[in-house]
Amino acid sequence: MPSNQIEIQAFEAITALQGCASISAIDGILTKYIGNFGFEHYIISEMPPAGFKLEPHILMQNWPQSWYDHYLSQEHYDHDPIARHIETSIQPHRWRDIVETHRCTPRQRRVLLDATEIGMNDGFIIPLYGATHLLNCISFSGEYVDLPPRATDALYMVGMYAHESARSVVELNPQRQKKTLN
Repeated sequence: MPSNQIEIQAFEAITALQGCASISAIDGILTKYIGNFGFEHYIISEMPPAGFKLEPHILMQNWPQSWYDHYLSQEHYDHDPIARHIETSIQPHRWRDIVETHRCTPRQRRVLLDATEIGMNDGFIIPLYGATHLLNCISFSGEYVDLPPRATDALYMVGMYAHESARSVVELNPQRQKKTLN
């Protein structure tokens, strides 16, 4: 995709996200946009310290239900090298770059292997700081990812707006319990 098309689509997605009043509307815009790069799944979440449960901190996600259940039941969050990496870096990163430079423990390799077994071969994670000063993130994943030049900048901008839109919708509707869209 040409650079100018990446930027045009990013600004179209940002404009649409700014007017969202529901999680399903955010999901539709975000899923369509990230699909341009081969991403199929995402999670938008606060990042509690290791040892804390992740689930109460998830704003929205569209992981396959089997992966979501497995990730939580196996407590993969505490051992996920991608999640642990963003505790030390404020820069967005492609998953494969983290894995190539990080010496993984056997448990961390298990998390990565489990993810690839369901088609989450690569991804892009964006660390963000929220209004509560907690670390937040949005992470995109897919089986075959294509990130041409300028795509990471565009994903970063769209990710920030998707996070803010999701946070706003959740805060305006505290009774909303369903965060999964799978």
